[in-house]
Amino acid sequence: MKIFIPQCVKESTAPILVAVSGGSDSIAMLLALKEELALERIIVAHYNHGIRGEEANRDEAHVRELCEKLGLRFVLGKGDVPAAAKQSGESVEMAARSMRREFFIATANIHKCIAIATGHNRDDQVETLFLRLLRGAGLRGLGGIRPEVVGENGIVFFRPIINCSHLELQEFLKEKYNQAWCEDSTNGDLEILRNKLRLKIVPALKENFGDGFDQPILRTMELIRQDSDCLDEIAKEHLAKLKVADESSYATISIEGLAELHEAIRSRVLLEFLYSSKLVDKVIKQMVDRLWALCECDGSEQRIATLSSNCVAIRKGATIKLLPLELYAKQHEEGERSFYYAMPQILKLASATRVCLGTYEFGELLHVALATEPSRQLIKPPRTPLGQYPVECTISAAAFDEPLVLRSYEYGDKISPAGSNFTRKLSDIFTDLKLPKEFRRSIPLLATASGKVLWLPGYAVDASVAVVPGEKSVKLTLSRYFKQTKVRI
Repeated sequence: MKIFIPQCVKESTAPILVAVSGGSDSIAMLLALKEELALERIIVAHYNHGIRGEEANRDEAHVRELCEKLGLRFVLGKGDVPAAAKQSGESVEMAARSMRREFFIATANIHKCIAIATGHNRDDQVETLFLRLLRGAGLRGLGGIRPEVVGENGIVFFRPIINCSHLELQEFLKEKYNQAWCEDSTNGDLEILRNKLRLKIVPALKENFGDGFDQPILRTMELIRQDSDCLDEIAKEHLAKLKVADESSYATISIEGLAELHEAIRSRVLLEFLYSSKLVDKVIKQMVDRLWALCECDGSEQRIATLSSNCVAIRKGATIKLLPLELYAKQHEEGERSFYYAMPQILKLASATRVCLGTYEFGELLHVALATEPSRQLIKPPRTPLGQYPVECTISAAAFDEPLVLRSYEYGDKISPAGSNFTRKLSDIFTDLKLPKEFRRSIPLLATASGKVLWLPGYAVDASVAVVPGEKSVKLTLSRYFKQTKVRI
């Protein structure tokens, strides 16, 4: 079985970190690397996600025992992934991936590892292409998993078994080592899209087109990676010309000439600009779209746009600067008290003079205005037709003592309209207002992270956040815009 080892790993004597889950792929990778590298260079890392109970503990014990048998160093990481996913709003799968990666990087840094080996194989590569086609992706995504990537602090992520199939790896374990492995019971869950592709779609392709159906697909992905790399190099050359030296050391770019670039190059310039700031770990298309909308708007006044949970872009004249969101919020504690943001999924006000925002959905704009004086009267929002924009309300600043969420309607939602002394189901309100069922989920709601509805825009705020005399308040205005429209941000 032929595996891939980067030249930098071959030429070095530094240790490498090998990520081993206990499944057949990662164990085969470990044994194959052991044949190529000195034992003292291999450190095995296993992460227990706290998801599968005793089954996860079994995997941990299996990897630990194998390392003891082989005389390899073993490092264990643990985390409560479900709790982290609930707190962040991510899926359990995404939270697990993030926490696992953080553990591997931290461990590699501690042990001064030159590289991290992960067990992605040829089948994973094909599945990744189909997944990204279904979700929508550009050339970077369609190129799939790269055999070698330079990550943080120069640590190289590499995939030794990227050219080996899952079946080939299992045969290697059985025939050469008679080595057992652990099966993850969740791999049979067809609710997970990757599993559905692996268990239903890929076997159907093999049956109809033969075992070698993936060869032209893999070759196409390699060509896509080459084209993508070429475009990225061109974009980096343009970015080098557009970057502006800034005394604050935060990433700053001149937008003059951006509009003349081909969209494929321009989007890559903005993407590289975001990555170069070191403020975002992963750039998604909406961030680039949001940044370009900022470039297109009127530059006569300062404009801002939130791009992620830790990054805000500021447009002033013909330049855009990226700042940490915390720093931007702190700068405005003594300054402005009114902000425009793209509709955030998580909105938190740490005090009556500070706004911190999470990720956003492109398409709606939330204006937050902080009151300078306590209210002298009870404030109730005016009634307007649901779905009509702009729509506004004023709520107590105390509502922001916990994270708030702008989301769509969910079955069972209730609200206690301020001044009414009763609680109603939103479904009953929608029925009374003759709002068709197909439009109900298009109405955004302001709610607590735990689910309590605080504002039904156009109808009412909940009594628990109604502004009473003597309290500080926050005025919220929700408006809607479209991608093709120039937006006042």
